[in-house]
Amino acid sequence: MDSTRQRIETQIRLRRSLPPPEQRAALRKAAGLTLREVADAVGVTAAAVWYWEQGQRTPGVKHLGAYLVALKALAEAATKAA
Repeated sequence: MDSTRQRIETQIRLRRSLPPPEQRAALRKAAGLTLREVADAVGVTAAAVWYWEQGQRTPGVKHLGAYLVALKALAEAATKAA
């Protein structure tokens, strides 16, 4: 039972750590990447990334971690470029 609670709490924490949708798109564009390039890195379709950037959907459990890693890398690249 505790492991189920921990998994749920982890997912909630991860979802809350997502930047706002408009910032997700801005990070990708600042890095000069296409939707397809980010999608390939995360393992989803370009349409999925588009929906995430529009705020119409959020990544599922399977892809949330990979998307967060990608966003962190994009944010670090933007910081280094500035």
